[in-house]
Amino acid sequence: MSDFERLHPMMIIQRSFQLMRSFSFVLFILLGTFWNNWTRLLLGVVVLCVVCGLLAGYEWFFFKYLIATDRLIITKGWLAKKQIEVPYQRIQTIHRQTLFFLKPFKISSLIIETAGAGGGNETLLAVKERVYLQLQQHRQAKQVGAKAKLVTEVEPQYQITAAAIWKFTFTDGGIFAMLFAALTLIDQVKTYLPNGLLDHEWKKVLNYGITAILCLLGIFMVLLMTVTLLKNLLRYYHFEVWREGENLIVRRGFFNRDTLTVPLHRIQALQFRQTLLRRLLHLTSVELILAAGKNTGEDEGINDDTFYLLPIIADQRVFPLLQQLMPEWKLVPPRLIDLKPANRLYFLRFPGLFCGALIIIGAWINIYLAIGTVGLTALVLGYLWWAAGYQQAGKINSKLLTYRTVQAANIVTLITPTNKIQQTSIHTGYWLYSTGIGHFSLEIKAGQSARKVKLKYLDLTNCHYLAQLSRIKSTI
Repeated sequence: MSDFERLHPMMIIQRSFQLMRSFSFVLFILLGTFWNNWTRLLLGVVVLCVVCGLLAGYEWFFFKYLIATDRLIITKGWLAKKQIEVPYQRIQTIHRQTLFFLKPFKISSLIIETAGAGGGNETLLAVKERVYLQLQQHRQAKQVGAKAKLVTEVEPQYQITAAAIWKFTFTDGGIFAMLFAALTLIDQVKTYLPNGLLDHEWKKVLNYGITAILCLLGIFMVLLMTVTLLKNLLRYYHFEVWREGENLIVRRGFFNRDTLTVPLHRIQALQFRQTLLRRLLHLTSVELILAAGKNTGEDEGINDDTFYLLPIIADQRVFPLLQQLMPEWKLVPPRLIDLKPANRLYFLRFPGLFCGALIIIGAWINIYLAIGTVGLTALVLGYLWWAAGYQQAGKINSKLLTYRTVQAANIVTLITPTNKIQQTSIHTGYWLYSTGIGHFSLEIKAGQSARKVKLKYLDLTNCHYLAQLSRIKSTI
């Protein structure tokens, strides 16, 4: 290929949708300004669509790429023209995303992650499948030093069913995240609506009494659960995982079909996450923690450092399947040692004092507020007492360490090779040191930052034991 090419014209439609999503706040402004004038509201939406289409057309016309023998060359811009050259040996991964309406045309978007210090990405928005195959062949030939081979797919080693997505949704804490997001959205929308509109409508509801309010809240919660289920069905539709060479391949999504390529050397740790309900049902979610960011800023479903490798799986299947996907790690169920704190009451001291002050303030204002604060205090202190009992550590083999803690009501088990640990620290103070107590923490790289594991109020002998464990040499 000797001439520069443009992206497929479908890029204009895809980019227009992305720009409209970025300018969604304009829609709220239009709604708040012309909520009682549908003609002007419709005209404003049409103008916004035209502007986004023109911007997308400009980007398409001045964006060209060339697949050379040794590198990918990209030029973009007109007044401020920019040329980017990406040698194939510097390409870490190529993530492929396919929108449902582009799938019949075999058109995908390619997110090319390079090995640069900034972890930068380049995106080819809307290209034919042959471009993906060519880039993969050039990349593999340069990195392996072998003759380029046709990229083929193998049978997935893990697939998620619709029933499993139901289990994932109703045993996850995502409904609370959706509730918080909904309340935040309502608060943002309120700023764009005419003054007092929502308050006026809410007063109408209050006039119908407590029964109407409870029914409204019930309908709201059902809608949230339905939205959460639909979101997970769309995101994890036909979720598949398989091993291909030195990479793990993850494919998922309905409207936006993502194919993620994860090199094994990028994996910093495996993280098992269990809610209380999943623990009772013997179900687990397995996440990957990666060393460098792969977020393009366009897909909220792909985080910078962590995403699901196995969204939900029965406990007895976890380690046999991981052993198939990652035989180099030699994964077996860990041998964990309970690191009980010197005294669980240490976890309750400061929260207990704070909650006690709230109870006194509540009693001074209103007896019912005081009763509610007492109940909340009992809940918080009970949670802290329970979480303090889940501090465990150990090793799986001479190369892998494991830690178990509680994070936001989830029991989290981290498995990491010792050579992926960035640093460890033992923290203590004058009073803690005099009583032989300290805190232990370690850091692993996650995206462009670090992920911490903390174990608190341990005997100093246990802290030094954990520090010694992290010095075991590993070659993974």
